[in-house]
Amino acid sequence: MTRTFPISARDTRARVAEKGCYLEYDLFGADGIYPTQMAMGFDVANDAIRLTEFVELIEDGFLDRILMSQDNCFKTMLRTYGGNGYAHILELIVPKMRSKGMTEEQIQAILVENPRRINTFA
Repeated sequence: MTRTFPISARDTRARVAEKGCYLEYDLFGADGIYPTQMAMGFDVANDAIRLTEFVELIEDGFLDRILMSQDNCFKTMLRTYGGNGYAHILELIVPKMRSKGMTEEQIQAILVENPRRINTFA
């Protein structure tokens, strides 16, 4: 999501969610290593800004539209090679979600319920 719209596009994100689309936030833990941001014409959000956008979406009534991932696709993203590793979201991001005022129910929705709903195939 943060590679699609500028950070300032709160209304655009809300309109997309209003249509029933899920808003997927990728690259948690990859702050500063995504080189295409310079070619995009706007800043790519970091983890803190992504969480601020989560809070905005929740305030706008779109908790059920938020998805997140961290995209460990290079060995340098693993702890062995100096990266954040697979536990980044659970160990570092979830506490930040709480510090931004997100409830346990909201965190559970983003981490478990929303992915479960979108990955249920009939």
